[in-house]
Amino acid sequence: MNRVALLLATALLFQFSCSADGGPSLAVTDVSVYAPVPGSGSSVAYMTLQNKGNADVIIEAAASPQFRRVELHETSLEDGVSRMRPVSSLSVPAGGEVQLMQGGVHLMLLEPRQDLQSGDTVSLEIQHNEGLLIVDATLQSRFAVNE
Repeated sequence: MNRVALLLATALLFQFSCSADGGPSLAVTDVSVYAPVPGSGSSVAYMTLQNKGNADVIIEAAASPQFRRVELHETSLEDGVSRMRPVSSLSVPAGGEVQLMQGGVHLMLLEPRQDLQSGDTVSLEIQHNEGLLIVDATLQSRFAVNE
């Protein structure tokens, strides 16, 4: 009987962590990662996070083998001044999407472990309440970003 209960619990967990078609709930599109400005020690990543599941997905953290730290940040305008602050988590609503973009929520890539140039590949590990999503992206030339 314990084996049946374990199989049922596993099936229910799988159902809640997958989309209606049985695939992963969280998907990423429109990824843009910019090469660090030489000497700056930081870069930025933007993307669209899509939740194809029936429950909210909570982004809890991010990491990258190419950077010592990856932080979720939000830019806001306060008294006419643009401010950037870390965010502890981000919710992607069931059946919805969230855009990580300039002037809003985005990933800050801090302290590169090596010299990175346009054309290099960077892996982003997005940790969420359903597991881990790994996204590989090609670094693009840096443009003037007003974070």
